[in-house]
Amino acid sequence: WTARDAMAVFDAFRPDGVYVTPSGAELVGQELVDQWTPFLSWASIERTGDAVDNGDGSYSFKVDISGGKRILTIVMDGDEVVSMVETVDS
Repeated sequence: WTARDAMAVFDAFRPDGVYVTPSGAELVGQELVDQWTPFLSWASIERTGDAVDNGDGSYSFKVDISGGKRILTIVMDGDEVVSMVETVDS
C-alpha cells in the first residue's frame, strides 16, 4: 500500500478473498480490484498501531487512511489474505 503498488496489494488476496468495507459491503476478486485501484492511486495509508492477535486466527491493527482512523482485521492463509475487514476506529 505504501508503495502504491495496487497489483502487489491484490496479489496478496486469494482469488476468493473478501474485503469488507466500513459500510458492510463485501468486495471479492475483480470487484475488489475495480473498487480499490483508483483509491490506491491517491490515498495515503499508514499503520498507526501494533498488530493484535485476536485469538481466533485474525489480527487487527489501527491505520490512518487519508486522515480517517480505521481498524483492519485480517485473516491470512500463509501469505494470502483470506479476509480483511475495515471498521471505523472511534
